[in-house]
Amino acid sequence: KGEVIIKPVYDYSLNFNNGTALVGIKNNNTNTVTYYLLNENNKPIEKFPEGYNFRMSVGGYYVYTDDNGNNWGIMNNRGDKILRPSEKYKDLATSLNKEYFSFTDGEKTGIINLKGEVIIRAKYNMIVFTDNYFLVDDNGKAGFINKTGDEVIKPIYDNARPMINNKAYVQDRSRWILIDNKGTDLLK
Repeated sequence: KGEVIIKPVYDYSLNFNNGTALVGIKNNNTNTVTYYLLNENNKPIEKFPEGYNFRMSVGGYYVYTDDNGNNWGIMNNRGDKILRPSEKYKDLATSLNKEYFSFTDGEKTGIINLKGEVIIRAKYNMIVFTDNYFLVDDNGKAGFINKTGDEVIKPIYDNARPMINNKAYVQDRSRWILIDNKGTDLLK
């Protein structure tokens, strides 16, 4: 039998994140949302002012904005601002790895760490972290780079799937092949 932990009184919520939950209540008169960070006992840790918005939670961090979505930052699950919203980050997203966050400068995507240090400059159309490599899209061509931004497999493929256990499926024209982390065709 299930147990209600937080009563269903909120209009918005994100996943529980290391013992906290982010919830929101919509004000239908002003069409705004007030967000609260709750502990596991449904007690507010913090109430955020109007204008705050939250995108996602991964590994104890929330991606947030305090200026209605123009610039994004990173907050931990206690409400501490780890990386304040900045004009440098027009968009932020967490990856499956809590060390890295993809950001856009308005046109291209790069990677930063929790200190806001640029790990990979914004030069790709898309970046996804998987299995110690980043799958990148460079003007419609897929490839892989390592954590320092070196191209491990040049973006020459028409499509690609994330790398798992140092292997990935890539599409070369109409043919899908399985490659290793050095780009060797494993199906030949």
